[in-house]
Amino acid sequence: MVGWGVALLLITRELLAKGSRLGWKLIVISLASWFIPDTTYSLASGYWQNAALNIVFLVLFAVPL
Repeated sequence: MVGWGVALLLITRELLAKGSRLGWKLIVISLASWFIPDTTYSLASGYWQNAALNIVFLVLFAVPL
C-alpha cells in the first residue's frame, strides 16, 4: 500500500499537475486492477464485508477523479 501511495503521489505531482491524461488513465487502471479481482474473490468466498469495504474505498477514490 505504501508503494501504491508513493506511485499515486508521483502521478499526481508529475502528470496530473501538468494536465496529462496519462495520469488519469494510470490511476483508473490501477483502481480497476485492485477492485475487480479483490471484490470478485471476496464475494465468491463469502466475505461480503470486504467487498462492501472495497466499494466504500472505490467511492472515496472515484469522487476526486
